[in-house]
Amino acid sequence: DIINFDDPVQLDIVNKLLRFYFDHLNPVFSIVHEQVFLQQFNTGFLNKRQNSSKLFISMLYLILATSLRFYEGYSQSQPVAFSQHQLDWLFKINSSLEERLFHFAHEIVSRLSFEWESFELIQSWLLIAFYLRTCHRQTSCWNALGSAIRMCKGMALYLNRFPQRHTLYEETKVKNCFWSCFIMDKVISFQMGRYPDLSLPAEQMPPPDRNSDGWFHEETIQMYRLSLIISDCQKRDGEDLSVNEVQSLKQRLTNWFHSFTPHETLYSKQVLFTYLDISLTLGIRGLFQLINPPVITDVTPPALPLDLSSLLANSRTFLDSLETVEKSNELFIPWWLNLSLLFTVSVSCITVLHAGLKLQQAQSLLRQSFSIWNSLVSLHTKNPPEMAKECLWCLKMLNHMSCLRLQTSMQNLRQIFGIDHGDSSLNKNRFAQFGKAGDNEEDNDVELGQEDAHIKDVSVSATTSSPMLNPPTFETLLQDDDLFANLQWFDQWVDDYSLQQ
Repeated sequence: DIINFDDPVQLDIVNKLLRFYFDHLNPVFSIVHEQVFLQQFNTGFLNKRQNSSKLFISMLYLILATSLRFYEGYSQSQPVAFSQHQLDWLFKINSSLEERLFHFAHEIVSRLSFEWESFELIQSWLLIAFYLRTCHRQTSCWNALGSAIRMCKGMALYLNRFPQRHTLYEETKVKNCFWSCFIMDKVISFQMGRYPDLSLPAEQMPPPDRNSDGWFHEETIQMYRLSLIISDCQKRDGEDLSVNEVQSLKQRLTNWFHSFTPHETLYSKQVLFTYLDISLTLGIRGLFQLINPPVITDVTPPALPLDLSSLLANSRTFLDSLETVEKSNELFIPWWLNLSLLFTVSVSCITVLHAGLKLQQAQSLLRQSFSIWNSLVSLHTKNPPEMAKECLWCLKMLNHMSCLRLQTSMQNLRQIFGIDHGDSSLNKNRFAQFGKAGDNEEDNDVELGQEDAHIKDVSVSATTSSPMLNPPTFETLLQDDDLFANLQWFDQWVDDYSLQQ
Protein backbone atom coordinates (compact mmCIF):
# COMPACT_ATOMS: atom_id res chain seq x y z
CA ASP A 1 0.00 0.00 0.00
CA ILE A 2 1.06 3.59 -0.63
CA ILE A 3 -0.17 4.68 2.81
CA ASN A 4 0.14 2.67 6.01
CA PHE A 5 -3.11 3.34 7.88
CA ASP A 6 -1.75 1.54 10.96
CA ASP A 7 0.86 4.25 11.39
CA PRO A 8 -0.65 6.99 13.65
CA VAL A 9 1.37 9.73 11.88
CA GLN A 10 0.17 8.74 8.42
CA LEU A 11 -3.41 8.20 9.61
CA ASP A 12 -3.44 11.68 11.14
CA ILE A 13 -2.21 13.14 7.83
CA VAL A 14 -5.00 11.33 5.96
CA ASN A 15 -7.65 12.62 8.35
CA LYS A 16 -6.41 16.20 7.98
CA LEU A 17 -6.34 15.96 4.18
CA LEU A 18 -9.87 14.56 4.17
CA ARG A 19 -11.03 17.40 6.38
CA PHE A 20 -9.31 19.87 4.08
CA TYR A 21 -11.05 18.42 1.00
CA PHE A 22 -14.54 18.50 2.45
CA ASP A 23 -14.10 21.97 3.97
CA HIS A 24 -12.42 23.76 1.05
CA LEU A 25 -12.94 21.85 -2.22
CA ASN A 26 -16.01 19.62 -2.25
CA PRO A 27 -18.65 22.38 -1.74
CA VAL A 28 -18.28 23.66 -5.33
CA PHE A 29 -19.54 20.50 -7.10
CA SER A 30 -20.44 18.20 -4.16
CA ILE A 31 -19.08 15.15 -5.94
CA VAL A 32 -18.83 13.11 -2.74
CA HIS A 33 -21.39 12.80 0.05
CA GLU A 34 -19.28 13.86 3.03
CA GLN A 35 -21.31 12.24 5.81
CA VAL A 36 -21.54 8.82 4.17
CA PHE A 37 -17.95 8.75 2.92
CA LEU A 38 -16.46 9.62 6.31
CA GLN A 39 -18.70 7.05 7.98
CA GLN A 40 -17.52 4.39 5.54
CA PHE A 41 -13.92 5.44 6.08
CA ASN A 42 -14.02 5.43 9.87
CA THR A 43 -16.19 2.37 10.52
CA GLY A 44 -15.94 0.17 7.45
CA PHE A 45 -12.56 0.81 5.87
CA LEU A 46 -10.38 1.24 8.96
CA ASN A 47 -11.95 -1.64 10.87
CA LYS A 48 -12.24 -4.15 8.00
CA ARG A 49 -9.56 -3.25 5.53
CA GLN A 50 -8.98 -6.85 4.55
CA ASN A 51 -12.42 -6.89 2.91
CA SER A 52 -12.38 -3.29 1.70
CA SER A 53 -13.14 -2.45 -1.89
CA LYS A 54 -10.36 -1.28 -4.16
CA LEU A 55 -12.86 1.21 -5.59
CA PHE A 56 -13.26 2.87 -2.20
CA ILE A 57 -9.47 3.02 -1.82
CA SER A 58 -9.28 4.63 -5.28
CA MET A 59 -11.81 7.31 -4.33
CA LEU A 60 -9.89 7.94 -1.12
CA TYR A 61 -6.61 8.26 -2.98
CA LEU A 62 -8.14 10.65 -5.53
CA ILE A 63 -9.39 12.87 -2.70
CA LEU A 64 -5.97 12.80 -1.04
CA ALA A 65 -4.15 13.62 -4.29
CA THR A 66 -6.48 16.55 -4.97
CA SER A 67 -6.07 17.84 -1.42
CA LEU A 68 -2.27 17.71 -1.73
CA ARG A 69 -2.39 19.60 -5.03
CA PHE A 70 -4.45 22.40 -3.49
CA TYR A 71 -2.75 22.42 -0.10
CA GLU A 72 0.64 23.25 -1.62
CA GLY A 73 -0.82 26.47 -3.02
CA TYR A 74 -1.12 27.97 0.45
CA SER A 75 1.93 29.93 1.51
CA GLN A 76 1.39 31.55 4.91
CA SER A 77 -2.15 31.04 6.16
CA GLN A 78 -2.34 27.25 6.28
CA PRO A 79 -5.87 25.82 6.57
CA VAL A 80 -4.54 22.59 8.13
CA ALA A 81 -2.00 22.48 10.94
CA PHE A 82 0.55 19.81 10.05
CA SER A 83 3.44 19.20 12.39
CA GLN A 84 6.95 19.61 11.02
CA HIS A 85 7.42 15.85 11.12
CA GLN A 86 4.26 15.38 9.06
CA LEU A 87 5.34 18.05 6.56
CA ASP A 88 8.68 16.31 6.14
CA TRP A 89 6.92 13.00 5.53
CA LEU A 90 4.61 14.60 2.96
CA PHE A 91 6.98 16.73 0.93
CA LYS A 92 10.46 15.28 1.52
CA ILE A 93 10.20 11.59 2.27
CA ASN A 94 7.28 11.17 -0.15
CA SER A 95 7.93 13.95 -2.64
CA SER A 96 6.00 12.12 -5.40
CA LEU A 97 3.11 11.03 -3.17
CA GLU A 98 0.49 13.00 -5.08
CA GLU A 99 1.38 11.45 -8.44
CA ARG A 100 1.56 7.92 -6.99
CA LEU A 101 -1.86 8.26 -5.39
CA PHE A 102 -3.45 9.54 -8.58
CA HIS A 103 -1.91 6.97 -10.93
CA PHE A 104 -2.85 4.07 -8.64
CA ALA A 105 -6.47 5.29 -8.43
CA HIS A 106 -6.73 6.01 -12.16
CA GLU A 107 -5.52 2.51 -13.02
CA ILE A 108 -8.03 0.84 -10.71
CA VAL A 109 -10.96 2.99 -11.90
CA SER A 110 -10.09 2.41 -15.57
CA ARG A 111 -9.84 -1.35 -15.04
CA LEU A 112 -13.15 -1.58 -13.19
CA SER A 113 -14.96 0.69 -15.67
CA PHE A 114 -14.09 -1.74 -18.46
CA GLU A 115 -16.51 -4.30 -17.00
CA TRP A 116 -18.78 -2.54 -14.47
CA GLU A 117 -21.04 0.45 -13.96
CA SER A 118 -21.78 1.98 -10.56
CA PHE A 119 -22.49 5.23 -8.77
CA GLU A 120 -19.03 5.11 -7.19
CA LEU A 121 -17.37 4.78 -10.58
CA ILE A 122 -19.24 7.88 -11.80
CA GLN A 123 -18.02 9.75 -8.73
CA SER A 124 -14.49 8.47 -9.31
CA TRP A 125 -14.41 9.74 -12.89
CA LEU A 126 -15.72 13.12 -11.73
CA LEU A 127 -12.95 13.23 -9.10
CA ILE A 128 -10.41 12.41 -11.83
CA ALA A 129 -11.83 15.13 -14.09
CA PHE A 130 -11.67 17.66 -11.24
CA TYR A 131 -8.04 16.78 -10.49
CA LEU A 132 -6.99 16.96 -14.14
CA ARG A 133 -8.80 20.29 -14.61
CA THR A 134 -6.78 21.57 -11.67
CA CYS A 135 -3.61 20.42 -13.45
CA HIS A 136 -4.72 22.28 -16.63
CA ARG A 137 -4.71 19.01 -18.58
CA GLN A 138 -7.80 19.85 -20.57
CA THR A 139 -7.85 16.95 -23.03
CA SER A 140 -7.42 14.39 -20.25
CA CYS A 141 -10.06 16.18 -18.18
CA TRP A 142 -12.47 16.08 -21.12
CA ASN A 143 -11.95 12.34 -21.57
CA ALA A 144 -12.47 11.64 -17.86
CA LEU A 145 -15.61 13.76 -17.80
CA GLY A 146 -16.84 11.90 -20.88
CA SER A 147 -16.40 8.57 -19.07
CA ALA A 148 -18.60 9.80 -16.22
CA ILE A 149 -21.24 11.08 -18.66
CA ARG A 150 -21.32 7.84 -20.68
CA MET A 151 -21.73 5.79 -17.51
CA CYS A 152 -24.44 8.15 -16.33
CA LYS A 153 -26.30 7.59 -19.61
CA GLY A 154 -25.61 3.87 -19.60
CA MET A 155 -27.22 3.54 -16.18
CA ALA A 156 -30.14 5.73 -17.39
CA LEU A 157 -29.93 7.92 -14.32
CA TYR A 158 -31.71 10.70 -16.22
CA LEU A 159 -34.95 8.63 -16.24
CA ASN A 160 -35.18 8.69 -12.44
CA ARG A 161 -36.59 5.16 -12.38
CA PHE A 162 -35.78 2.42 -9.88
CA PRO A 163 -36.04 -1.34 -9.66
CA GLN A 164 -38.77 -2.82 -7.56
CA ARG A 165 -36.35 -3.49 -4.71
CA HIS A 166 -34.20 -0.55 -3.82
CA THR A 167 -33.30 1.58 -0.83
CA LEU A 168 -34.14 5.22 -0.21
CA TYR A 169 -30.45 6.08 -0.26
CA GLU A 170 -30.17 4.62 -3.77
CA GLU A 171 -32.75 7.18 -4.87
CA THR A 172 -30.56 9.86 -3.31
CA LYS A 173 -27.49 8.55 -5.14
CA VAL A 174 -29.31 8.49 -8.48
CA LYS A 175 -30.40 12.10 -8.16
CA ASN A 176 -27.21 13.60 -6.78
CA CYS A 177 -24.77 11.64 -8.95
CA PHE A 178 -26.71 12.76 -12.00
CA TRP A 179 -26.81 16.42 -10.96
CA SER A 180 -23.10 16.50 -10.08
CA CYS A 181 -22.35 15.07 -13.50
CA PHE A 182 -24.76 17.48 -15.19
CA ILE A 183 -23.26 20.55 -13.49
CA MET A 184 -19.65 19.61 -14.24
CA ASP A 185 -20.57 18.77 -17.84
CA LYS A 186 -22.09 22.20 -18.43
CA VAL A 187 -19.51 24.27 -16.54
CA ILE A 188 -16.29 22.58 -17.65
CA SER A 189 -17.44 22.13 -21.25
CA PHE A 190 -18.30 25.83 -21.46
CA GLN A 191 -14.94 26.83 -20.04
CA MET A 192 -13.16 24.63 -22.58
CA GLY A 193 -15.22 25.96 -25.47
CA ARG A 194 -16.85 22.59 -26.12
CA TYR A 195 -20.46 21.58 -26.42
CA PRO A 196 -21.88 19.75 -23.35
CA ASP A 197 -23.25 16.27 -23.79
CA LEU A 198 -25.74 15.66 -20.97
CA SER A 199 -29.35 16.76 -21.41
CA LEU A 200 -31.82 17.67 -18.71
CA PRO A 201 -33.38 14.65 -16.96
CA ALA A 202 -36.98 13.53 -16.82
CA GLU A 203 -39.35 16.09 -15.38
CA GLN A 204 -40.06 14.02 -12.30
CA MET A 205 -36.45 14.22 -11.10
CA PRO A 206 -36.33 16.92 -8.41
CA PRO A 207 -33.67 19.64 -8.67
CA PRO A 208 -30.77 19.77 -6.21
CA ASP A 209 -31.85 20.60 -2.70
CA ARG A 210 -29.50 21.23 0.17
CA ASN A 211 -31.98 20.44 2.91
CA SER A 212 -33.26 17.09 1.63
CA ASP A 213 -30.25 14.87 2.34
CA GLY A 214 -27.29 17.11 3.21
CA TRP A 215 -25.31 16.02 0.15
CA PHE A 216 -25.31 19.24 -1.88
CA HIS A 217 -23.89 22.51 -0.60
CA GLU A 218 -25.33 25.95 -1.27
CA GLU A 219 -22.48 26.70 -3.70
CA THR A 220 -23.35 23.60 -5.73
CA ILE A 221 -26.97 24.68 -5.97
CA GLN A 222 -25.84 28.09 -7.25
CA MET A 223 -23.64 26.31 -9.80
CA TYR A 224 -26.67 24.26 -10.83
CA ARG A 225 -28.61 27.45 -11.56
CA LEU A 226 -25.69 28.74 -13.59
CA SER A 227 -25.49 25.46 -15.50
CA LEU A 228 -29.11 25.92 -16.63
CA ILE A 229 -28.13 29.29 -18.11
CA ILE A 230 -25.05 27.79 -19.75
CA SER A 231 -27.31 25.24 -21.46
CA ASP A 232 -28.67 28.06 -23.65
CA CYS A 233 -25.33 29.79 -24.28
CA GLN A 234 -24.19 27.33 -26.95
CA LYS A 235 -25.78 25.65 -29.95
CA ARG A 236 -24.87 22.18 -31.08
CA ASP A 237 -24.03 23.09 -34.69
CA GLY A 238 -22.08 26.22 -33.82
CA GLU A 239 -24.74 28.75 -34.84
CA ASP A 240 -24.36 32.25 -33.47
CA LEU A 241 -26.73 33.49 -30.83
CA SER A 242 -29.14 36.17 -31.95
CA VAL A 243 -29.19 39.61 -30.36
CA ASN A 244 -32.42 38.76 -28.53
CA GLU A 245 -30.97 35.52 -27.22
CA VAL A 246 -27.89 37.30 -25.88
CA GLN A 247 -30.03 39.94 -24.20
CA SER A 248 -32.21 37.25 -22.63
CA LEU A 249 -29.15 35.41 -21.28
CA LYS A 250 -27.75 38.62 -19.83
CA GLN A 251 -31.02 39.30 -18.04
CA ARG A 252 -31.05 35.78 -16.59
CA LEU A 253 -27.47 36.25 -15.40
CA THR A 254 -28.42 39.56 -13.80
CA ASN A 255 -31.30 37.89 -11.97
CA TRP A 256 -28.94 35.15 -10.78
CA PHE A 257 -26.42 37.68 -9.51
CA HIS A 258 -29.06 39.58 -7.54
CA SER A 259 -30.05 36.37 -5.76
CA PHE A 260 -26.45 35.31 -5.06
CA THR A 261 -24.98 35.93 -1.63
CA PRO A 262 -21.20 35.68 -1.86
CA HIS A 263 -19.04 34.55 1.02
CA GLU A 264 -15.41 35.25 1.78
CA THR A 265 -14.33 31.65 1.31
CA LEU A 266 -12.18 30.88 -1.68
CA TYR A 267 -14.51 28.16 -2.95
CA SER A 268 -17.44 30.59 -2.84
CA LYS A 269 -15.44 32.95 -5.06
CA GLN A 270 -15.24 30.18 -7.66
CA VAL A 271 -19.01 30.36 -8.02
CA LEU A 272 -18.78 34.12 -8.51
CA PHE A 273 -15.93 33.65 -11.00
CA THR A 274 -18.03 31.14 -12.95
CA TYR A 275 -20.78 33.74 -13.26
CA LEU A 276 -18.24 36.37 -14.37
CA ASP A 277 -16.76 33.96 -16.89
CA ILE A 278 -20.16 33.46 -18.52
CA SER A 279 -20.96 37.19 -18.46
CA LEU A 280 -17.59 38.21 -19.90
CA THR A 281 -17.76 35.52 -22.58
CA LEU A 282 -21.07 36.97 -23.78
CA GLY A 283 -19.80 40.55 -23.44
CA ILE A 284 -16.50 40.26 -25.30
CA ARG A 285 -18.19 39.02 -28.45
CA GLY A 286 -19.18 42.61 -29.13
CA LEU A 287 -15.53 43.68 -28.89
CA PHE A 288 -14.63 41.99 -32.16
CA GLN A 289 -16.24 44.81 -34.13
CA LEU A 290 -13.80 47.25 -32.50
CA ILE A 291 -10.81 45.28 -33.76
CA ASN A 292 -12.04 44.44 -37.26
CA PRO A 293 -15.37 46.07 -38.20
CA PRO A 294 -17.43 43.74 -40.42
CA VAL A 295 -18.10 44.58 -44.05
CA ILE A 296 -21.77 45.55 -44.23
CA THR A 297 -23.74 43.67 -46.87
CA ASP A 298 -27.36 42.64 -47.34
CA VAL A 299 -26.69 39.33 -45.59
CA THR A 300 -24.53 40.67 -42.76
CA PRO A 301 -26.08 39.63 -39.43
CA PRO A 302 -26.79 42.45 -37.00
CA ALA A 303 -23.85 43.31 -34.78
CA LEU A 304 -24.04 42.11 -31.21
CA PRO A 305 -24.71 44.92 -28.75
CA LEU A 306 -21.59 46.24 -27.07
CA ASP A 307 -22.27 47.02 -23.43
CA LEU A 308 -18.95 48.47 -22.31
CA SER A 309 -20.27 49.64 -18.96
CA SER A 310 -21.34 46.13 -18.00
CA LEU A 311 -18.15 44.60 -19.41
CA LEU A 312 -15.87 46.90 -17.44
CA ALA A 313 -18.01 46.59 -14.31
CA ASN A 314 -17.65 42.79 -14.40
CA SER A 315 -13.93 43.19 -15.00
CA ARG A 316 -13.67 45.45 -11.97
CA THR A 317 -15.62 42.95 -9.84
CA PHE A 318 -13.25 40.16 -10.80
CA LEU A 319 -10.03 42.14 -10.31
CA ASP A 320 -11.13 43.46 -6.92
CA SER A 321 -12.03 39.95 -5.82
CA LEU A 322 -8.77 38.51 -7.15
CA GLU A 323 -6.85 41.20 -5.29
CA THR A 324 -8.41 40.01 -2.03
CA VAL A 325 -7.26 36.51 -2.95
CA GLU A 326 -3.75 37.84 -3.52
CA LYS A 327 -3.71 39.73 -0.22
CA SER A 328 -4.79 36.56 1.57
CA ASN A 329 -1.80 34.70 0.09
CA GLU A 330 -4.17 32.40 -1.82
CA LEU A 331 -3.27 33.42 -5.36
CA PHE A 332 -1.38 30.18 -6.10
CA ILE A 333 -4.14 27.83 -5.01
CA PRO A 334 -4.87 26.14 -8.34
CA TRP A 335 -8.45 27.13 -9.04
CA TRP A 336 -8.32 27.30 -12.82
CA LEU A 337 -10.52 30.35 -13.47
CA ASN A 338 -8.03 32.76 -11.85
CA LEU A 339 -5.68 32.75 -14.83
CA SER A 340 -8.37 32.35 -17.48
CA LEU A 341 -10.43 35.31 -16.32
CA LEU A 342 -7.37 37.47 -15.74
CA PHE A 343 -6.35 36.90 -19.36
CA THR A 344 -9.87 37.70 -20.64
CA VAL A 345 -10.05 40.93 -18.64
CA SER A 346 -6.59 42.05 -19.80
CA VAL A 347 -7.38 41.43 -23.47
CA SER A 348 -10.67 43.30 -23.11
CA CYS A 349 -8.98 46.35 -21.55
CA ILE A 350 -6.30 46.51 -24.27
CA THR A 351 -9.00 46.30 -26.95
CA VAL A 352 -11.10 49.05 -25.37
CA LEU A 353 -8.06 51.30 -25.00
CA HIS A 354 -7.08 50.64 -28.61
CA ALA A 355 -10.55 51.79 -29.68
CA GLY A 356 -10.23 54.98 -27.59
CA LEU A 357 -13.27 54.19 -25.43
CA LYS A 358 -13.72 54.44 -21.65
CA LEU A 359 -10.09 55.51 -21.36
CA GLN A 360 -9.89 56.20 -17.64
CA GLN A 361 -11.71 53.02 -16.58
CA ALA A 362 -9.84 50.79 -19.00
CA GLN A 363 -6.45 52.24 -18.02
CA SER A 364 -7.16 51.72 -14.33
CA LEU A 365 -8.26 48.11 -14.88
CA LEU A 366 -5.27 47.34 -17.10
CA ARG A 367 -2.84 48.62 -14.48
CA GLN A 368 -4.64 46.56 -11.84
CA SER A 369 -4.49 43.41 -13.95
CA PHE A 370 -0.81 43.79 -14.82
CA SER A 371 0.03 44.22 -11.17
CA ILE A 372 -1.48 40.78 -10.52
CA TRP A 373 0.30 39.34 -13.57
CA ASN A 374 3.62 40.54 -12.19
CA SER A 375 2.88 38.80 -8.89
CA LEU A 376 2.09 35.56 -10.71
CA VAL A 377 5.32 35.47 -12.71
CA SER A 378 7.69 36.98 -10.13
CA LEU A 379 6.77 34.96 -7.04
CA HIS A 380 8.06 31.39 -6.84
CA THR A 381 5.94 28.44 -5.78
CA LYS A 382 6.16 24.68 -6.23
CA ASN A 383 3.13 24.50 -8.51
CA PRO A 384 3.05 27.81 -10.43
CA PRO A 385 0.07 28.55 -12.67
CA GLU A 386 0.52 26.86 -16.01
CA MET A 387 1.26 29.23 -18.91
CA ALA A 388 1.36 32.37 -16.76
CA LYS A 389 4.53 33.61 -18.48
CA GLU A 390 3.17 32.66 -21.89
CA CYS A 391 -0.05 34.58 -21.21
CA LEU A 392 1.88 37.66 -20.14
CA TRP A 393 4.04 37.48 -23.27
CA CYS A 394 0.90 37.21 -25.42
CA LEU A 395 -0.66 40.26 -23.75
CA LYS A 396 2.49 42.34 -24.24
CA MET A 397 2.59 41.29 -27.89
CA LEU A 398 -1.07 42.30 -28.31
CA ASN A 399 -0.30 45.62 -26.65
CA HIS A 400 2.67 46.10 -28.99
CA MET A 401 0.50 45.37 -32.04
CA SER A 402 -2.08 47.89 -30.84
CA CYS A 403 0.59 50.54 -30.43
CA LEU A 404 1.94 49.89 -33.95
CA ARG A 405 -1.57 50.07 -35.40
CA LEU A 406 -2.28 53.40 -33.71
CA GLN A 407 1.10 54.71 -34.75
CA THR A 408 0.37 53.80 -38.37
CA SER A 409 -3.00 55.57 -38.21
CA MET A 410 -1.33 58.68 -36.75
CA GLN A 411 1.26 58.73 -39.52
CA ASN A 412 -1.43 58.39 -42.19
CA LEU A 413 -3.43 61.28 -40.74
CA ARG A 414 -0.34 63.48 -40.65
CA GLN A 415 0.69 62.63 -44.21
CA ILE A 416 -2.69 62.73 -45.94
CA PHE A 417 -4.41 65.70 -44.33
CA GLY A 418 -1.82 67.19 -42.05
CA ILE A 419 -2.21 68.84 -38.68
CA ASP A 420 -0.92 72.34 -39.55
CA HIS A 421 -4.20 74.22 -39.39
CA GLY A 422 -2.56 77.63 -39.88
CA ASP A 423 -3.26 80.97 -38.28
CA SER A 424 -6.43 81.18 -36.17
CA SER A 425 -7.42 84.62 -37.45
CA LEU A 426 -9.68 83.01 -40.05
CA ASN A 427 -11.56 81.24 -37.32
CA LYS A 428 -11.78 84.38 -35.19
CA ASN A 429 -12.97 86.59 -38.03
CA ARG A 430 -15.76 84.19 -38.78
CA PHE A 431 -17.08 83.77 -35.24
CA ALA A 432 -16.01 86.93 -33.38
CA GLN A 433 -19.42 88.50 -34.03
CA PHE A 434 -21.06 85.80 -31.89
CA GLY A 435 -19.02 86.84 -28.86
CA LYS A 436 -17.53 83.38 -28.48
CA ALA A 437 -14.07 83.84 -29.95
CA GLY A 438 -11.49 86.37 -28.72
CA ASP A 439 -13.53 87.68 -25.76
CA ASN A 440 -10.43 87.86 -23.56
CA GLU A 441 -7.48 88.32 -25.88
CA GLU A 442 -4.91 89.00 -23.18
CA ASP A 443 -6.05 85.97 -21.14
CA ASN A 444 -6.17 83.64 -24.11
CA ASP A 445 -2.78 83.98 -25.70
CA VAL A 446 -2.58 80.33 -26.71
CA GLU A 447 -4.47 80.29 -29.99
CA LEU A 448 -5.86 77.24 -31.65
CA GLY A 449 -3.00 77.24 -34.12
CA GLN A 450 -0.45 77.22 -31.31
CA GLU A 451 -2.02 74.48 -29.24
CA ASP A 452 -0.26 71.62 -30.99
CA ALA A 453 3.12 73.18 -30.27
CA HIS A 454 2.11 73.64 -26.62
CA ILE A 455 1.21 69.95 -26.36
CA LYS A 456 4.56 69.04 -27.88
CA ASP A 457 6.36 71.22 -25.31
CA VAL A 458 4.52 69.47 -22.47
CA SER A 459 5.54 66.08 -23.85
CA VAL A 460 9.17 67.14 -24.07
CA SER A 461 9.16 68.60 -20.57
CA ALA A 462 7.88 65.32 -19.17
CA THR A 463 10.96 63.50 -20.51
CA THR A 464 13.55 66.14 -19.65
CA SER A 465 12.60 66.69 -16.01
CA SER A 466 11.31 70.21 -16.54
CA PRO A 467 10.80 72.31 -13.38
CA MET A 468 7.10 72.60 -14.28
CA LEU A 469 4.99 71.10 -11.46
CA ASN A 470 2.51 68.48 -12.60
CA PRO A 471 2.51 69.49 -16.30
CA PRO A 472 -0.71 68.59 -18.13
CA THR A 473 -0.55 65.56 -20.36
CA PHE A 474 -1.99 65.25 -23.83
CA GLU A 475 -4.83 63.15 -22.44
CA THR A 476 -5.61 65.78 -19.77
CA LEU A 477 -5.81 68.52 -22.39
CA LEU A 478 -8.24 66.48 -24.45
CA GLN A 479 -10.38 65.78 -21.40
CA ASP A 480 -10.47 69.44 -20.41
CA ASP A 481 -11.22 70.70 -23.91
CA ASP A 482 -12.87 68.26 -26.27
CA LEU A 483 -11.89 69.70 -29.67
CA PHE A 484 -14.31 67.48 -31.54
CA ALA A 485 -17.15 68.67 -29.33
CA ASN A 486 -16.15 72.28 -30.15
CA LEU A 487 -16.38 71.53 -33.84
CA GLN A 488 -19.86 70.17 -33.32
CA TRP A 489 -20.76 73.32 -31.37
CA PHE A 490 -19.44 75.51 -34.22
CA ASP A 491 -21.52 73.55 -36.74
CA GLN A 492 -24.64 74.21 -34.70
CA TRP A 493 -23.89 77.95 -34.57
CA VAL A 494 -23.30 78.06 -38.33
CA ASP A 495 -26.60 76.30 -39.02
CA ASP A 496 -28.52 78.63 -36.70
CA TYR A 497 -26.83 81.70 -38.20
CA SER A 498 -27.68 80.55 -41.78
CA LEU A 499 -31.32 80.12 -40.83
CA GLN A 500 -31.47 83.56 -39.30
CA GLN A 501 -30.05 85.10 -42.49
